[in-house]
Amino acid sequence: MKALHILLAAALAMGVLASSAHAEFGTTFVHVNTVEIDSTAYNVYDMMVSSAYDWEASHLSITLSTGKFYNDSVGSDTQPTAAAIALAPDLEWDTYAATPGGETTPASFTPGSQFGQNPGTTDPPMGNTVIEAGWGDAAYTAPGTFKVARLTLSYDAAGGIDGRSGFSSPCPGGIIWRSFTGMHVSMYDIYDGHIIPWHPMAPGLSGFIDDDDLAILLGNWEQDLCTITEWWLGDLNADTDVDDDDLAILLGNWMGGCRRSGPPSPSPLRSPCWPSAGWR
Repeated sequence: MKALHILLAAALAMGVLASSAHAEFGTTFVHVNTVEIDSTAYNVYDMMVSSAYDWEASHLSITLSTGKFYNDSVGSDTQPTAAAIALAPDLEWDTYAATPGGETTPASFTPGSQFGQNPGTTDPPMGNTVIEAGWGDAAYTAPGTFKVARLTLSYDAAGGIDGRSGFSSPCPGGIIWRSFTGMHVSMYDIYDGHIIPWHPMAPGLSGFIDDDDLAILLGNWEQDLCTITEWWLGDLNADTDVDDDDLAILLGNWMGGCRRSGPPSPSPLRSPCWPSAGWR
């Protein structure tokens, strides 16, 4: 009850207002197909990034404890061309890194540290059970939403995901980085061949939106594009500033979240995090 009083007082003091402000940055994994190749069933996911600025690069770090990624025998680590897929149809479901330019702008893998932000790229970068890859392009990308990777997972695949994307910006230093991993609660896990979202707004210790998360938001009040280091430090709608709109989101999701006590279940009867309707 005391926490609720604190929330209401904060909302009244700051004048919470609803807004239709759009997200400036975001990463989602979209299920695009289920296929069977050589008697093995796979789920196909595309990694999508949205930005109001030019996409520069992304990094993925995935280790599967069970299962595998589909890597076609004639494929590579970059997006195949339509002509190649016509000759080898299963190549469409290969696991690969992409760029907003698609097949005409192949991804360029970055050796060593990814602009000083991420671990280096392994060989191969898109392996059968491990992906450790940083890639980008030199082309300008207009604002929008684009595919930057395809991940094809066997039905028994399980593991964790970490990663981030870099975008050009008017801030000092030019490139800004945004991850899709919270402080203590990863936004995504892999379980039973699915990429499962967790609640993206609960970076506090409990895994639920509570006093800890309110303190994080208020501690970053009025931070903006160039000063906030990650959206989950209060910029809940990813519009590049921490303000009334973010407080409204937090209040509307009070005590929402997922406790990480074990592997998630894709059953809507057993997991409050599946499906992910309404979550970024």
